[in-house]
Amino acid sequence: MLRSIYQAFTDYALVIVGIFSAYSERTSHWPALCSLGLLLATAIGIDLLLPTWAALTIFAAVGVPLVWFLASVISAYVIHHRR
Repeated sequence: MLRSIYQAFTDYALVIVGIFSAYSERTSHWPALCSLGLLLATAIGIDLLLPTWAALTIFAAVGVPLVWFLASVISAYVIHHRR
């Protein structure tokens, strides 16, 4: 049971990371401020236009998988270079 939940979360996290990766590839020729500014403007728009519970739900649904993936990459890097 727990393994299937972890597998579902892993699949979901990799879909979110894939979406951000595709966005980064598509906007790679833009200046960095424009690319990041569009993401920031979207986040601010979500925060201002939606109720707090809806905005926090969206932020958690996107932010938690990204933080999990980033932590996995950092821990793999640290473990690899510790040896």
